Amino acid sequence: MPANEVFNGLLEPKRRKEIAEMIGLHHLESICCAMDEECSFWCDDYPISIVAKGEFDVEPIWNQAIFLAFHKTGVIDSENYHQFIANLLAMNYVTIVWQATTLVGAGKVANWDSKAWPPKQALFVAGQAKMPTQVHAQLLESFLKELRQSSCPVLLQSKIIQACLNALDSLIVVQQVRRNLPGVFRIDFGSENFVRRELDNWLRLRS
Repeated sequence: MPANEVFNGLLEPKRRKEIAEMIGLHHLESICCAMDEECSFWCDDYPISIVAKGEFDVEPIWNQAIFLAFHKTGVIDSENYHQFIANLLAMNYVTIVWQATTLVGAGKVANWDSKAWPPKQALFVAGQAKMPTQVHAQLLESFLKELRQSSCPVLLQSKIIQACLNALDSLIVVQQVRRNLPGVFRIDFGSENFVRRELDNWLRLRS
């Protein structure tokens, strides 16, 4: 296999062993494959990207950047883009940019099953993300609004909202969002009342 020739010929055995122990043999072989094919190395892991560029002069490329380029050029639509990113989020990718639409996309991938992959994992990662309370509240508000506007059946919306609140597990954020509901839904009183009941049910179990 050509990649093996590259792999074995570029590095002294000692250095090859050091790098393999540092980034994993499969990553090292992938870098060598990229060298052999004279192509970019798809990688979202920053330290591994540094090794690829520094040791092998292989240009790393960020997965989300590829998907975003596809989206911007019309190769994929917005819904598919956010579903791709939802999968990355569910796999706990750190170097991605996500938003409320991404979480809704995760639900759609699984036919709105809150216990399935990727919504279960994506909601957990989003809920545990380190961010200011205000930012978490704004994200939750956007998520609730987009969920209400989605194709998700009402009965399943309830389960997804509860799963989201459980993943977030923050009384302060939920209480703040509850106070903001009139401004979130404005004249959509049906959605406001629906979401308020869901928030109240969650808060009641923790009082």
